[in-house]
Amino acid sequence: MAVLREFPIDARAMMRRMRWLIAILLCACSDGAAPHADAPTTHPDVNVAACGAIGMACTTTCPNNLECISSNVCAPVRGSCGGFAGAMCQDTSLTCVYPTGSSAGHCMRSDEKECLCAIAPNAAADCMQP
Repeated sequence: MAVLREFPIDARAMMRRMRWLIAILLCACSDGAAPHADAPTTHPDVNVAACGAIGMACTTTCPNNLECISSNVCAPVRGSCGGFAGAMCQDTSLTCVYPTGSSAGHCMRSDEKECLCAIAPNAAADCMQP
């Protein structure tokens, strides 16, 4: 025969435990790294003359092996990333840049991203705004 013992319940101790539980749940469930929202708010110093046609407006084609991406600007595309699966660039030295309004991104070097953002700041969702 099982004997159930009654344990005295201290309301203050129970409240402390509940607060700790809520704090742990909030920390565990928070989104600590949003993919598009962590860009700095200052413009880097970019030598725009060295950017070539990066950031130039386009409709279908671009010069110098650049591609016309979905935001209608010329950009270097060194692979694809992002999308539903949140794929990373296979070359870890590249950065995934997301065109405005798209979850699919394009891999490019950080200096190429700086050119794109300096010349066409609305082209990518994660460009640094002035």
